[in-house]
Amino acid sequence: MKSAIDEGNTEEQVKLMEKMADIRSEMHKLDDADVSKEKPEKKGETKPLPPLAKEWASKNAGWFNKPGHTKATSLVYGIDGELTEEGWDVHDPGYYEEIDKRLKATLPSFFDKKTVQEEKSGVQSKTTRVQSPVASVSRTKSGSSNRVKLTQDDLDTAKNFGIDINDETALKRFAREVKDLSNTGQQ
Repeated sequence: MKSAIDEGNTEEQVKLMEKMADIRSEMHKLDDADVSKEKPEKKGETKPLPPLAKEWASKNAGWFNKPGHTKATSLVYGIDGELTEEGWDVHDPGYYEEIDKRLKATLPSFFDKKTVQEEKSGVQSKTTRVQSPVASVSRTKSGSSNRVKLTQDDLDTAKNFGIDINDETALKRFAREVKDLSNTGQQ
């Protein structure tokens, strides 16, 4: 390259610059190939669930990952992330006990309603209700309201999920979720 510059041979300079660029490109490709060999997981490949995770999910199959229970399900994933960061082992039964403990501490009303609903469903299965074939003549709504009153616990939970409680539309969306959750608990 130096002799091409000294001689003023621009054609030779261009050829040499192109060769250097090709060599650099090849070096980058080799570096990238070495880095990709170090990654054991391929994109789209998922690890199998630990047996204890499957067991926990089956115990909570009535609500976990089910429509109307987005709040509780999202909270479980958040707690899972916290526990992982804290160094908990997913193969330890204590991990799942800690998930339950933190979940119940954050959403106590959800679990209270769930327990009450389970007790009611046990009683109702013994006695069958018969609905009258005659329609009601009442024009008032029977207990359903479009308004939702959020408790302080609900607002705290909204803050935990990163919802700005001063944003009216976000709060209304959250209130709908709370209402759906409470309606699911009453059925």
